[in-house]
Amino acid sequence: MEPLTAEDRPAHRPRAATLLVLAAAAVVGCTPSPNAEPVRSIDRVARRLEASAFPQAPTPRHGPVAQIGDEARTVVLAPQEVLVAESFGVVPKGGRAEVEIELDEHVADLPDGAFVLSAQELPFTQVLDEDVMARVARENFSLRRDRGWRLRRDGAGRKATLEVDHEGAQEVQLNLRLTALLPVPESLESEAFEISGDSHVVLGFGLTGSREVRDAQSVAFEATLSCAGRPAQRLVRRRVSLGDDVGWQDVDVPVEGPASDCRLLLSNEAEGGRPRGAVWAAPQILASEPRTADDTNLVLISLDTLRADHLSGFGYARETSPVIDHELIDRGTTFTDVSSTFPQTDISHLSMFTGLYPSAQPKRGRVSPHDRLELLAELLQRAGLETAAFTEDALVSGAFGFWFGFDQFTERSFAHADRGRRTFEDGIRYLEGHADRRFFLFLHTYKTHDPYVPGPEYEALWSDEGAWRDGGPAPWVPGKHREILDRYDRTIREADALVGGLLDTLSALGIADRTFVVLTSDHGEAFGEHGIAGHGFTPHQEALDVPLILRGPGVPESRRIDSPVSVADVTPTLLELLGAPAVGRSQGISLAPALGGATLDETRPLFFSWLRPEAAGVRRQDTKYYRTTHGHEQFDLASDPHEWKPDRTDAARTEGDRLLAEHEAEAARLRQELGPDDEDPTHHAPAIDQRLEKSLEALGYL
Repeated sequence: MEPLTAEDRPAHRPRAATLLVLAAAAVVGCTPSPNAEPVRSIDRVARRLEASAFPQAPTPRHGPVAQIGDEARTVVLAPQEVLVAESFGVVPKGGRAEVEIELDEHVADLPDGAFVLSAQELPFTQVLDEDVMARVARENFSLRRDRGWRLRRDGAGRKATLEVDHEGAQEVQLNLRLTALLPVPESLESEAFEISGDSHVVLGFGLTGSREVRDAQSVAFEATLSCAGRPAQRLVRRRVSLGDDVGWQDVDVPVEGPASDCRLLLSNEAEGGRPRGAVWAAPQILASEPRTADDTNLVLISLDTLRADHLSGFGYARETSPVIDHELIDRGTTFTDVSSTFPQTDISHLSMFTGLYPSAQPKRGRVSPHDRLELLAELLQRAGLETAAFTEDALVSGAFGFWFGFDQFTERSFAHADRGRRTFEDGIRYLEGHADRRFFLFLHTYKTHDPYVPGPEYEALWSDEGAWRDGGPAPWVPGKHREILDRYDRTIREADALVGGLLDTLSALGIADRTFVVLTSDHGEAFGEHGIAGHGFTPHQEALDVPLILRGPGVPESRRIDSPVSVADVTPTLLELLGAPAVGRSQGISLAPALGGATLDETRPLFFSWLRPEAAGVRRQDTKYYRTTHGHEQFDLASDPHEWKPDRTDAARTEGDRLLAEHEAEAARLRQELGPDDEDPTHHAPAIDQRLEKSLEALGYL
């Protein structure tokens, strides 16, 4: 069968409101007017055909998800990856490691391009027990190798030799894991559904896998809609080749309604064998309807490593955040005393997305496909919102489970020069294409994360000789850290401008009054106040105190709430504001009642931990207590806000230890309830690619 002509290939069609806004912008040669006509109708997700809608597709608790290029999507069925062989403690010789393996019958006939190798390089040659090496291999990062290895087979037999090139240090040993992608079904048919009125079907499809394999496939994708009493409608037929570097393919096709007993048939026809990497994004049936008061959107912005006390709107001496001050703090409600749960990106963000403290997370900072916890994006997806995320990979990576629940999850590689800029440009483009939808947009950037690299237009800020006159903005910061603090403040000012561009777009599109905008962070940053710079290794306020600012329909303006709260409260709060079902298991609480004038319980304990053996802490009102294997300390934040007067007496332990014991007992119950039904003994930490490895190295995480 021949591909459709250009006329037969309906592209994603911009909605009328977006077209009007962009046309007006082109006429005047500037950004669209902030007085644009509000969007009166909405293309509502009448039905999302996920894996559960296709009886032939297995349905994991989370996902399935597939990634093409930078972008991952929720899909109907992801290619199944099966374990072929594991080898621990392999010592390379002469620049190469070799392992003899035997291929099972279900993978023996697969082409070379179907196999995937991941490897760990251990910097020692000491022989360890196989059980120890297996635990190291399965619980830690491994690197996916797209090149530099081969599978040499012995003709028609199942025996093969895995050859892996090694050019690094010689005093090492390798843990190797070989998997294979099985062919995907050539067709999938949905269960029956109804179309209530004139609608349109949104489809996405493409080929996953490395573009460097020798046996790259060409696959014809075809989708057909069949409804009772009418001829079948072919929605698309398009051929895609793995080497074309075309990314996800999108079509948006109008269909007439009403119609009953409808079924969607998705097929993949490969040249030269069964398709392997062919995937379909979960199809959506959209119906145009009048907007209602409940059709609110959500934009959640996480500026990684942003200390609350370095925003000028929080009283900081430098004007680091004029846009945030005026557009969010003055026009919204600010929680002035917000604690991170853990001063590290992945763990704190998982608290933000689940309402769980670190000790209750089944795998700290990670979500496996079989965990029974619920994520913010999944709950909003079920409530009918379209969900999208734009991040700069590293620890907020899909490989660690952060992509679950997002229709679209884009990871931009970490880059010093344009950190933040591309992420917010992505967000603006998303808003322009979804002004007539109901959406949840999550933006995450490392703009304010070490290494602090401001754009050239911000380099001159606070660089004059008087920048630290009279002690500067933080007289307790040691002199050797003041230069990096200056650079940190410059990146905040640049991030502030990026936020401003996004807020301008919301106004220009006429959807600002229907959109909740939430700005927060995962943790702060230390500059030597207690002898440590950076984050992760200190529980002091400079590493834990973060902003939480909300603006949107019904949110009081210019209001500040001083009650202590936690980033674990973010998910319960946002679900209530958007009218979505509450999360089933949450240790955080909804702060929405406080927006209406209710008083929060200030005696509620807030828990935190950090990167130290057996580190645990609790904050209750102004009393902050923590302990490690090396001892304990307690502070009164009312009289000692900088934590310079620790109480190390035995009397200080009583209440803090009691609260921590109760918290750990609850956390243990939740870990049991929310973890996978059955832990697979061969479960392996996700393999990361070389780009993600470079990002983690650049940010200091490897």
